[in-house]
Amino acid sequence: MQRKLRDAEKQTATTTDGEEQTQQRQQQQQQQQEQQQEQQQQQQQLQLQLQQQLEEENVLELTPPATPPTPLPPTSPTSSVASSVDMKLRTRRELERNREFVCSLLVAYERNEKLWNPKHPDYKYNAKRSVYGELAAPLQAVFQMPLTGPEIFAVLKELRGRYRRELSKLNSLGGKYKSRLWYFEKMHFLRGVIEHKRAEREAKSESTESEKSSDNESTTKSAQYREVLSFIIDSFRRQESLWNPQHFDYNNCSKKELYREISAELCEELNYELSGEECFKEIQKLRTRYRKELRMVIKHKGLYLPKLWCYDDLEFLHKILQEQIFNKISKKKGVVETIQRTKFINASCISFDTPDDQLQFVEIYRNYPALWDVDHPDFRSNAYRSQALGQMLEELNTTFQCSYTPAQLEKTLFELRKDYSAQKRKILTNASGSSSIPLLHAKLGQFLEPNLGPFRCDVCGELIKTCDQYKVHRAAHDGTQPFICTLCGKGFQMPCNLTVHIRRHRRDFPYACEQCDKRFATSTEVAIHMRTHTGERPYICDLCGKSFKTWSFFDIHRRTHLNQSTFHCPICDKGFYEKNRFTDHMNAHLNIRKHLCTVCGKTFTTYGNLKKHTELHLAVKKYKCATCGKRFAQFASLRWHRKREHNSEQQQQQPRQLEEELEVNVDEEEEEET
Repeated sequence: MQRKLRDAEKQTATTTDGEEQTQQRQQQQQQQQEQQQEQQQQQQQLQLQLQQQLEEENVLELTPPATPPTPLPPTSPTSSVASSVDMKLRTRRELERNREFVCSLLVAYERNEKLWNPKHPDYKYNAKRSVYGELAAPLQAVFQMPLTGPEIFAVLKELRGRYRRELSKLNSLGGKYKSRLWYFEKMHFLRGVIEHKRAEREAKSESTESEKSSDNESTTKSAQYREVLSFIIDSFRRQESLWNPQHFDYNNCSKKELYREISAELCEELNYELSGEECFKEIQKLRTRYRKELRMVIKHKGLYLPKLWCYDDLEFLHKILQEQIFNKISKKKGVVETIQRTKFINASCISFDTPDDQLQFVEIYRNYPALWDVDHPDFRSNAYRSQALGQMLEELNTTFQCSYTPAQLEKTLFELRKDYSAQKRKILTNASGSSSIPLLHAKLGQFLEPNLGPFRCDVCGELIKTCDQYKVHRAAHDGTQPFICTLCGKGFQMPCNLTVHIRRHRRDFPYACEQCDKRFATSTEVAIHMRTHTGERPYICDLCGKSFKTWSFFDIHRRTHLNQSTFHCPICDKGFYEKNRFTDHMNAHLNIRKHLCTVCGKTFTTYGNLKKHTELHLAVKKYKCATCGKRFAQFASLRWHRKREHNSEQQQQQPRQLEEELEVNVDEEEEEET
């Protein structure tokens, strides 16, 4: 029994000890929680103090009190950290509230230029705060305050920060923003310094990014490839119609042909093969890099040094790209862009007295499809469109007994098409919410519907803006040619190619040679034709030395050396290097005679045979015998005459020389025809 009692006492003792330990742990946890709550309360108090300070700033900016601050009692060294910070902030806030004190401080600060102007030889803004005691000494006598240099520096730093924030808002919002700081204008002496520092920081950051990109470029591009790019840049500079929008041939030249010429020159000079498309891509990359560098140079006004290795080589693009950058910046800032067509813009639309006059105007417009039908051959010719516009103007003046001007008619047609296009867009997007269509738009829709955008693709549902874009989009779905010539049925991938093709059909050649009366469909043809006057043959075969005026004939000749025939006859398996020769050969197989003599009506399978035949109809026979003076219509007759009548070695050699000269002339004529 005694042993059991002892065991029970021990168990009760252990349980009491365990309860005491748990109570102690709970007390410790409660103390920790109380400490955490006290810390949180202190943090909340500090946040509330900061919010009150911000609210006081807003009140201070609008209505600052005019009473001077009262001197504050010195703080005891045993005060807490939070109370000391609070006292310092309160002191600074009371100093900033005093308008007289702030004005006097800013005047003294402006006079001591070495404290804020980095260009001053004794600039000390980032020096010890005690330097600002020079400003504190005169202010102590006036306001009877115990001021120190660090306190003055803290006040000025706060004022500068507010001014800097207001200045950034003013620069970003322009004239729409008006500062709320009453001392904003008094600190304008710091404006140039602050903006200069901001520009330096931006230039430095962009410079580091440019250095990284240029470093990557230098690692990937070797010295040899830079030589290749320099050659491409020089060739691109000489082809002004590729980069100058004011060049007369900028919109009409065959850019693919010119880039192929650059590729051929590169292969000839540096023995480096690069296709015309690859040359175009390299030029576009360099233009993009140059545009970025030029934008930073213009933006930072001499503070930024370009890092592009070929920046000086692309100097010929400076004026054009600078105008583009300025126009983009002007649009962002609200500057109205100057429009060249002032007559068209300033012209007034034709006013109609009644709706019937409007409908009659639409009917007259319908009678001139060259002004609205995109498939009409005259629609893509400026000359024929101008002619149709003049005829319509005469009919309008006769019908309405008025004297309208061409500018008024153009403006009226422009506004009419614009209104119809907007109404059509509303219907396609169902933005109007009503199905009713005005009578005028219904009349226009009878003939403008398939010719004026926008269009809704019935395959994918995409809304497309213009007719040409819609044709390209539909061709991507069904795999057909988007642009078809209505005169011969030939298809094209690009609208500009169709335009040039129709010019050849209609004999509409807007480009003329300066030295002769010959006219051409494109400016590229004029440039190639000028080589006949200058004698320039830039493409020389490195195997036989023969030279050519165009790269296409040079390429055909080079493939003859390599025996690489592109076209093969399916009937006799004969190979051809030119498509024209292959077509003539197939016409001979199929007896297709499309070349007609306009004098006698005889037909031929090739243009060369027709040209030889037309020599028979000439009044003056072309070929003359140097021995007897007899003349012949064809060279074969002259050769037969010499062989039969003047059978000597010297006389037989002369026709061969003449034949070689004639072959050269025939080649030149074929080049001009193609």
